Amino acid sequence: MSEPANSEKRSRSFLSWWDLPVLLTVLAAVATAILIPRLYRPAPKPFFPRTSSEFLAPAQINEITARARAVLEKNPQDINALTDLAVAAFQEGPDHALECIEYGQRALDLGALDERLFYYTGASYETKGLNGYAAEEFERYLRHHPDDLEIRLRAGNLYYRTGDLDKAQAAFQSVAAVRPGDPLVSFNLAMVLRDRQMWKEGLDVLTPVLDRDKTLPAGGFRVLGDLFHGLKKTDEALAAYRKEAERSPDDADLAAVVAQTLDDAGRSQEALEAWKRVLDLNPKNKLAAAKIRVLHRKLRREARRKR
Repeated sequence: MSEPANSEKRSRSFLSWWDLPVLLTVLAAVATAILIPRLYRPAPKPFFPRTSSEFLAPAQINEITARARAVLEKNPQDINALTDLAVAAFQEGPDHALECIEYGQRALDLGALDERLFYYTGASYETKGLNGYAAEEFERYLRHHPDDLEIRLRAGNLYYRTGDLDKAQAAFQSVAAVRPGDPLVSFNLAMVLRDRQMWKEGLDVLTPVLDRDKTLPAGGFRVLGDLFHGLKKTDEALAAYRKEAERSPDDADLAAVVAQTLDDAGRSQEALEAWKRVLDLNPKNKLAAAKIRVLHRKLRREARRKR
């Protein structure tokens, strides 16, 4: 009768020193598998419609608009009705941007916290070229969705247009940290660094893009040339400008940059031909005409000295 008891005792002893640690390890692994994706999963994109393909049909928009207007006639401060009108106006298209701004701003002033309003009014302000107001609304939107890289990038562009290079740089750097080597993000950040005359830092941003044989956006080689020019690397600057010119052969402004770079480097004969090219592209360019006259006189003097 004692053997079964001893067997049961041995079994319990076995569980006490082997199964319990294994069980704890298994449970920890399961918990990790469940919790880590939740902790580190990227924030979901906002659920509300942002593109025309997601918008309501015109009949539905008209129905919502009519219902909201009827509510406002009884209560001009009804936040839900104002919100519905702002959303409907945005979905009706850019021609209704001012309506979206009017109703959206009224709702926000009354204390509305609907995140759609921050996005829709911001995008509508941007449509109307009111960049400062657009940036302000996008800032409010980003407090709800700090991981929305598309809007952070748009906000950076708005800051750039308003001349706020500090905020533009911060916005582009935060996106670049998540999307390193992205040609568009790198181009935007390099453009800000160029304007701040941070030549080397700008090159450091664009170099990884070029090293991976990625294509820079339109204007990218122009910015690259400006960065080299700032570092007094004339040949590299000209090579970059000429790559940009291959994309835009009729760009008179770019041709003028090439001509001025040659002029600054003292390469008078090449500069003369380059300024002639500028004048061909834009016969009304007074600077090009003046430069051609000056370079003609300079080259004649040099020729006389050589005789």
